[in-house]
Amino acid sequence: MKSISVVTCSKDRNEFLIENFISTSKIKNLKEHIHIDFSSNYDLSKHYEVNSKLKIISFKNEPQWWLTRAFNAGFHFVTGDMVLRLNADAEINYQAFNKINLDSVNYVNFCIDNYDYGNLLCETKLIKRLMVTMSFSLAGDMMIMICIKGLFRIKI
Repeated sequence: MKSISVVTCSKDRNEFLIENFISTSKIKNLKEHIHIDFSSNYDLSKHYEVNSKLKIISFKNEPQWWLTRAFNAGFHFVTGDMVLRLNADAEINYQAFNKINLDSVNYVNFCIDNYDYGNLLCETKLIKRLMVTMSFSLAGDMMIMICIKGLFRIKI
């Protein structure tokens, strides 16, 4: 079965991270959870105890929070077969997630009641190709897109 790298990022948004890190620790075949800390004023190192596969990468002295840039930075560190791009305020329903046959999909876009499509699972090679070409055209690649309700719970 394919291995999974989770990528999350945040800046000074720590109130939901512990739940996020705990929920991803229960994903089958989790290789790593990469969290990009974008110049936070909060020490995230105490969260290592809840997820042994957590890797926190801190960017210092960044004047402006830039979500896309933070995620793109995280994608460079990925070593798993699949990337789960996960918002920092999302808690994954790991029981439902673990039922997905990873060998039969290369892209899954998750939503909550037909909104908040920001959480997705994608083959690492597709992410890396997008990063190199800077193109969002995946012509020639078969993509299976699924919207699964109830897989995530957003904390607001």
